[in-house]
Amino acid sequence: MDLGGNGGGLPVNNKQRAMTPNKSRGEFPRNSRKDSDGLSESPDLEFEYSDTDKWASELSELYSYTEGPEFALNRKCFEEEFSTHVSDKKWTELDAAQHRAHAMRLLDSLEVIVREKRLKVARAILYMTQGTFAECSSEVEVQYWMRYNIFLLLDVGTFSALVELLNMEMDNSAACSSAVRKPAISLADSTELRVLLNIMYLMVETIQQDDPADKPEWKTMRETFRAELGSPLFNNEPISVTLFGMVTKFCSGHAPHFPMKKVLLLLWKSILFTLGGFEQLQSLKVRKRQELGLPPLPEDSIRVVRSMRAASPPASASDLIEQQQKRARREHKALIKQDNLDAFNEKDPYKADDARDDEDDNDDNDNSLETETFPMERDEVMPPPIPHPPSERVSFPKGLPWAPKVREKDIESFLESSRSKFIGYTLGSDTDTVVGLPRPIHESIKTLKQHKYVSIAEIQMAKEEEYQKTPLSGGDEEVEMSATELLYQGILPSLPQYMIALLKILLAAAPTSKAKTDSINILADVLPEEMPTTVLQSMKLGVDVNRHKEIIVKAISAILLLLLKHFKLNHIYQFEYMAQHLVFANCIPLILKFFNQNIMSYITAKNSISVLDFPHCVVHELPELTAESLEAGDNNQFCWRNLFSCINLLRILNKLTKWKHSRTMMLVVFKSAPILKRALKVKQAMMQLYVLKLLKVQTKYLGRQWRKSNMKTMSAIYQKVRHRLNDDWAYGNDMAEPLVPVSVNVLTCRICSQLLRNPATIPCGHNFCLQCIEYFWEQGASCSCPECGQTFPSKPRLTRNSTLAEVLRGTEDRQSRKRRSSASPRVQKMLRGEEPSEDSLCLLHNGSLDVFCYTDEQILCSLCAIAEHAGHKLGWVKEERKRKQEELMTLQKNLQQILQDGEKKKQKMCRMFDQIKDEAAQTEEYSEGAMVRVIDGFQTRYLSLRETIAAQAETAASRVHSCLQTLEVEMDAVRRRRAELDRLAQSGSDRVFMQKWASVQRLSRTERLTCEEDAENPLVSFEAMRRAVQQTVKKIQEFSDREFASIFSEGTSLGKG
Repeated sequence: MDLGGNGGGLPVNNKQRAMTPNKSRGEFPRNSRKDSDGLSESPDLEFEYSDTDKWASELSELYSYTEGPEFALNRKCFEEEFSTHVSDKKWTELDAAQHRAHAMRLLDSLEVIVREKRLKVARAILYMTQGTFAECSSEVEVQYWMRYNIFLLLDVGTFSALVELLNMEMDNSAACSSAVRKPAISLADSTELRVLLNIMYLMVETIQQDDPADKPEWKTMRETFRAELGSPLFNNEPISVTLFGMVTKFCSGHAPHFPMKKVLLLLWKSILFTLGGFEQLQSLKVRKRQELGLPPLPEDSIRVVRSMRAASPPASASDLIEQQQKRARREHKALIKQDNLDAFNEKDPYKADDARDDEDDNDDNDNSLETETFPMERDEVMPPPIPHPPSERVSFPKGLPWAPKVREKDIESFLESSRSKFIGYTLGSDTDTVVGLPRPIHESIKTLKQHKYVSIAEIQMAKEEEYQKTPLSGGDEEVEMSATELLYQGILPSLPQYMIALLKILLAAAPTSKAKTDSINILADVLPEEMPTTVLQSMKLGVDVNRHKEIIVKAISAILLLLLKHFKLNHIYQFEYMAQHLVFANCIPLILKFFNQNIMSYITAKNSISVLDFPHCVVHELPELTAESLEAGDNNQFCWRNLFSCINLLRILNKLTKWKHSRTMMLVVFKSAPILKRALKVKQAMMQLYVLKLLKVQTKYLGRQWRKSNMKTMSAIYQKVRHRLNDDWAYGNDMAEPLVPVSVNVLTCRICSQLLRNPATIPCGHNFCLQCIEYFWEQGASCSCPECGQTFPSKPRLTRNSTLAEVLRGTEDRQSRKRRSSASPRVQKMLRGEEPSEDSLCLLHNGSLDVFCYTDEQILCSLCAIAEHAGHKLGWVKEERKRKQEELMTLQKNLQQILQDGEKKKQKMCRMFDQIKDEAAQTEEYSEGAMVRVIDGFQTRYLSLRETIAAQAETAASRVHSCLQTLEVEMDAVRRRRAELDRLAQSGSDRVFMQKWASVQRLSRTERLTCEEDAENPLVSFEAMRRAVQQTVKKIQEFSDREFASIFSEGTSLGKG
């Protein structure tokens, strides 16, 4: 990312911070400095700017403290599902095959129709992505199992199923209409959405963490997932576009129950994962410059910014008085000699200021910087430098940190002005010819060319201009379908609405003391069903709400900055289109409104309860919360996310205003200088750098008195911000310029093409004659600017611009005096009205042209009429003008009538559009209800059919069971007879054998099984039922195909008609 002009953000080893417990990075390891009075200053904020915070912090910010009880609910749902399949082991004791099998079972269970069952399964999957924390003993172990389980779920295809469920919940009209009707929305209204978004966020956030210890297959899965996430595989569009749609639907009021914090966090991490962070941006920029044959970047901006030190903030008036009193009591010390200027270039320009903050100081004067002098200006010895702990710093030559840059157009402008001054002619864009110019100009051009910088945007614009010159012969433009290009094409149709929606949410989340009556409700996913009843609960909810807003600001600022940076690198026109719509949506005043607060209090806010953060809250025993512990907060000296948000917003403001004069003037008009100066009190080098950049671009418009009163701010700009060698930022408006009259073209009405009469300024800033613009709006269908085309919702109230009228009067007087002084005596008489003007005199006879020849349709003088037009029908010009004027009025009336008829037809067609939309919506709603009723009917009949089949199966089984019991009894009797026969056969007595033989023979002949197999097969009824169902389904399909074909043909014929 572009830090100070070029590069990327600060690199962070995510692996080193991925497995660390959730501790904020708001710490102060640097030694504090002392000012020249011996007063201890506050140390620099040890803030490490990167794509995201620590992994544990990013995970904890997903959940609000109100969602705490749901952790146990997720665990319960998982254990109920898990125990039905595995009863003797824990999840962490299973092998990989068993893990995969259970994950597949959960994925299959997501496809059930019953919402309650589906929600339980989704909670079980959420518990897996949360690391199955009940079986873990430490936060590191939870994070390990989170990573393992998430890659397992990704491998079995869980993310695609989640996207489908998310689309179903988005289109759930019943939930949307119910939420719209509710007077107050709480967590309960978005349970299904929150569970799905939690799983998706945890998967994206975890997979994007690149760990060198990952398995090779995990690395392959990560790259595949990155490509799928940025391609239109989900619902024929990238997942980011779907999330943008949720944002606009929420802001339109049609879905107020959407959990917007989770949506924005998932949107941010999806864009970050698919497009790449600040380091990837820097690498892409270097690669693109190589491909275009451009020279390498002049320096590594990441290292430059890392090497910078923060400046001391401007002191308040009370601090200055106290310092002056102490200085007066001090004895004077000897003045040392300054060896070179570089010794003071390395010094902090704010070092002599007191570090105490006074956020209520809205004075535009930087008295602290004016009255506090450098050590070389006092009678004292320069204090020795204070040693600092070693850190990674850049070895620069003594002097300025940035290499200067010069654009090609700046060199052309310098040459043109030099040629006009010394030679009197110009050569256009020729930057090589220096003939006739003084030797110093030659040296200046040589120096400027040494530091010439050609940006990728300039090459892109040059290619576009060349393509526009020959659009037919140039062929089709080849566009690389990168992830950035796919995202831009996806959001392009609705990009203005997306930008407006994001800024609406940013406005609602901005910390301000004034209530926003018309803002949207962004607290739907943080407010509980039952409001707190005790003071402690109210305090906890207050912390949760403030934390919720801070996270939303963090996500939106990161989204906007990432999009601007990636679009600018992909193509400058994409960046300009997005930036223009941000400006149209009042992004600049919104960011200034955000900074017009106690910014130091915002950055040091302690809206967090560390013991309730995930995963700490699910691993450790929760201590009892008290009002004192909530008020004290944590021990961090600053809030990482708030400082991150402030820097992002400043970078966005820099992107929007860079090289844009009109937007820079917006900063001046909105009086941003005192607002930005208060932000300098935050002692963080990167934040101060972007504040100084914004102050630099408007310095020359703030006046000499402001610059005189803020000399130390000017010095800081000189020391920390990149220089343009021909930059006039410090003195531009103070240069002695010749008094050149205002160009008449600037003061010309674009409607009548004449000098403005009674000038009026419309809201877009353009000027027109008061009568012209009113007539233009009366004739048109809408109130729009004839010059830029901007449309106004209602007719603006117009008043005469008296200041511009005075300028016009002076311009007219100067032009009139100039014409009269240079005209001949006869022309001067005509200008005074003493003689007719040249265009009213005949060139042959020098007579008045007041005769009109109807035959030849010519204007003549009386002598021409007598000499050359004898016998022709003649008349007076004035009378003919009156007649023609009446005809003209008739034509105007006819045209006006045609326009009115056309306007009526247009309004009728517009109403027809609305009616078409209403009818389509009603038809769709009716069709949906009818289909739901049909499906419900089929569901009911299906349940009845299941009951019939079950009853039939029970009857048949009972009959078979009864027969089986009878058969068992008879077979037992037969076994006894056989045993008797066996004993008889083994008898040794012939007499006994013969005595028993007759009875045994008689019984054996009558022995048989009475339980015969049923003549009717019980399976036949099932076959008959299957055939009946098959025939019924076939008839229903044929009927539906026939009837729906009729419906479709009816709709097609109506559409053609």
